Amino acid sequence: MTNARKNLKFLSVAVVVFAIISCAKGLIDIFWTFTNLKELPEGVTETVAMVTAIILAVISVVLLLPRLYVGIKGIKVANHPDSSKGHIVWAVILTVIAVLALIDPVSNLIKNFNLTSNILDVVNLALDVLIYGLYAKYAMQVSKAA
Repeated sequence: MTNARKNLKFLSVAVVVFAIISCAKGLIDIFWTFTNLKELPEGVTETVAMVTAIILAVISVVLLLPRLYVGIKGIKVANHPDSSKGHIVWAVILTVIAVLALIDPVSNLIKNFNLTSNILDVVNLALDVLIYGLYAKYAMQVSKAA
């Protein structure tokens, strides 16, 4: 297996692992927030709050699908190279989204230095940019060699 294929496989596994961890964290945050509400806003019943939590959970899972596609397709391409480009396009899209998402935490970090929350957000998003960017690079190399 060439170096590009090995790197692609490693990054693909990392994408899948981080996607699952991110989804689990998001779902836990959603349900933790809604189950620990002491007081609901005026006009909001417990049923509405629970339906909102379920809708947010479904959206979280739907947003996980492109990340899982990139990871799983990357593993397949690393094992059996082909010239498909869809996973590369998704990796570039996810890289751009991560770069755009990085703007707010970096500006918050500059405005008020909160060591725990802001730095963890910046590191998490910077890691996403790095992983998806490298994934796209190695996927293009494997695709060209196929």
